[in-house]
Amino acid sequence: MARELDVLIVGTGLGATTIARRLSGAGTAVGMVPGVGCARFKHLEAFQIDSALIERAFGSTTSAPLQAINGVQVAQRDQLERWAIERVSGDVEVLVDFEEHRVVLNHRDGLDLIDVSGARTLSARLILLTEGANPKIGIAAGLRPDFAPEDMIHFGRAFVPSAKVNRFMNGAWRTSWGMPAWYSAIPWSDGALVSASARIENIMRASRDGRDTLRDMLDSPFAEELDVYDFQGELGMELVPLRPNLDPASIGFHNLAITPDANGLIDPRSPDRFNTVMRTAIAFAEQVAASWPSLPDWDQIGELMWEICGSVRTPYHDDSETGFVEDGPGKKHGLLSRFRRR
Repeated sequence: MARELDVLIVGTGLGATTIARRLSGAGTAVGMVPGVGCARFKHLEAFQIDSALIERAFGSTTSAPLQAINGVQVAQRDQLERWAIERVSGDVEVLVDFEEHRVVLNHRDGLDLIDVSGARTLSARLILLTEGANPKIGIAAGLRPDFAPEDMIHFGRAFVPSAKVNRFMNGAWRTSWGMPAWYSAIPWSDGALVSASARIENIMRASRDGRDTLRDMLDSPFAEELDVYDFQGELGMELVPLRPNLDPASIGFHNLAITPDANGLIDPRSPDRFNTVMRTAIAFAEQVAASWPSLPDWDQIGELMWEICGSVRTPYHDDSETGFVEDGPGKKHGLLSRFRRR
């Protein structure tokens, strides 16, 4: 017999746990299962985070793995996500041994999530897909079209012990093979967590990958700004969808919904990415909780998500020094506002 829940969240990241806590507090039976995203290299990703958002989402920042650097709070992704799961584990069922595979309708006006073995099933009235969810589920439901190569970003990430960085840094450069790319660096534990990214179509065209892009950045003359020399260490890769022209109304359909980061509304290259993830997750959960046990108006939630995400500016921009034209000509509004289709 399938295990039954009110809301099942696919993914255990920061946005997923934020939503889980809000919904469980509204009296719903909430479960979480891990997504299928590239979690292997989460320990190599760091980001800026507003501690006030952490406080608002989880009720406290006590013991949260945050570091203050020049007055800015930074966090390492896997550490903060583990802390967030601990904060919700008393009220939310976290099913870490369940590998999501597909969603099907059931006869009780709900949905079944079936694991990859086909032997186990979870049932819920509402299934919520976050960034780590299997994209095939969102595609099959019509919430998210398949991503073409030009809609993907390939990241290379590394911890660089030799880097002397005392503030968040990000910028753009052209690789040694002429490809436009973007980098960021955040101070962390006697070094820096550094990433470099580019559109997957450009990387594939040059027969490269995200690690090659990062190595090129670490070997480039401008990397002297980071005091990086002779890097030898672990390099991780992550492929992230970027689809800024998605209709923001394609957030939910009946009892299946998708969060803005999984829907391509949040630019994965933005320095403010995780603050935006937190803001949208809090607003998303508040709308669902306010409607429960009725399902919310998904179009209304889509418009709310647009209000939060629409002004976020991508680090890729028209730049006279690098010659970047990745997003095409036009006024330097938010990336989304140039591509919005309503």
